[in-house]
Amino acid sequence: MSWGPLTVMSGDIFGFYPRSLSYSGRDHVIVYPRVFPISRLAYHRVYPLGDTKAERRAFSEDPSRVVGSP
Repeated sequence: MSWGPLTVMSGDIFGFYPRSLSYSGRDHVIVYPRVFPISRLAYHRVYPLGDTKAERRAFSEDPSRVVGSP
């Protein structure tokens, strides 16, 4: 979406120091989708990785251990 010209106005809560800035050029604005909190998703915290175990391990040895034993 393209916008312009633009005037932005701001100030302190009491209105003592108003500020404004004008921009006469044209520019583009990127609008991102709305962000929802995770609590609104169907996500079960009790089993975050699932409640079933795999029949076989992905590795027969643990590559993160020095000896490689499970």
